[in-house]
Amino acid sequence: VGTEDDSVIIKDKIRKYLCAAGYSEVYNYSFISEEKTELAPADVFGIKRPIILANPLSSDFAYLRNSLAPYLEKNLNDNLRFYEEVRIFEIGRIFGNASEQKESSSPKANPPLEDKILERPVLGISIYGKDGFLELKGIIDGLFSNLGLVDWFMPDLNLPSDLLENNGAVRIEMGDHSVLGYIGVLKSSNDGAVLELDLDKLVKAIVEEKEYEPISKFPSIDRDISLLVSSDVRVGDILEIIQSVEPEHVDDVDLMDFYEDEKFGGKKSLTFRIVFQAKDRTLTDVEADKEIQKIIKVLMEKVGAELR
Repeated sequence: VGTEDDSVIIKDKIRKYLCAAGYSEVYNYSFISEEKTELAPADVFGIKRPIILANPLSSDFAYLRNSLAPYLEKNLNDNLRFYEEVRIFEIGRIFGNASEQKESSSPKANPPLEDKILERPVLGISIYGKDGFLELKGIIDGLFSNLGLVDWFMPDLNLPSDLLENNGAVRIEMGDHSVLGYIGVLKSSNDGAVLELDLDKLVKAIVEEKEYEPISKFPSIDRDISLLVSSDVRVGDILEIIQSVEPEHVDDVDLMDFYEDEKFGGKKSLTFRIVFQAKDRTLTDVEADKEIQKIIKVLMEKVGAELR
């Protein structure tokens, strides 16, 4: 019996969700100029350098696009002549080379295409409007919930980009720290923001999320920690640190409480619930307490956290 491919089903769900949220789908060229290939954040999708065409129609279409973002930014600017707010998305493919080695001037000297070219299906979303960056974060949160994806977070992007504001972008990562994409504020306008997601990784993560996993035979241990941190410290960074300190035994981390008050002197109070669980035995309270102390020590060193 014929069935639809998982990627087709998920793309349809994405289109329905975004259209219901007021976004319009666009289609752009797969060819771009050399100048535009340098705009997007480098190496987010494993692409080291763009692919040049052997016989381009013009210099404006001399390369295969390595990002959806440059054309999405252009779509925003074109439509702002007629609208005060613009919300668009595109599902398309990007291309690039996984090697740092430069192209040879002789086509015969180049290795076979299948050994060097990457092709990635990508979801691109762009918005111009009040709090556009925050809206895109909310869109992703709602979209992932709609698709059944729960294990993800947003640390800083920390990649150079001529398209995005410095310190104005975040990565979108899975629990295993594989990068799904990014969200960033456009340099051309603080009211503009753009997002790109690797659909291959997204489909794989959603399918794996729905796979059966037997209930552990061994009980878990919960521990809550309350911290005071600077107001500019991201929750995603703290979650990433906690999961990286004891990845073998930290089964889950959740933000339970968030509170800001003038009495904290520019700091905010965060309470996290950490779930410890071993796959091969029952952890003791002593072991859990020891790991909590290790996590607190690392948080104090890396983000200046204070234990409440």
